[in-house]
Amino acid sequence: MESKKTKVQQTFPMSKIENQRTRNVAFSNRHQSLYKMASELVDLCDVDIGIVLFSPANKHFTFFHPTA
Repeated sequence: MESKKTKVQQTFPMSKIENQRTRNVAFSNRHQSLYKMASELVDLCDVDIGIVLFSPANKHFTFFHPTA
């Protein structure tokens, strides 16, 4: 009997979001969660992290979190 997969175990195909407004909302949500995960990684592993992201509108967002 096949066990039920949780949401974390499921894989979803990646494709470009065609609707511009939906793409901007997705970027906003994803970049905030990426910053949060990076901050947690700094706390857990004592590492320096730097992130540079470019939005669909070609604006850049930077994040740097030093360990000390």
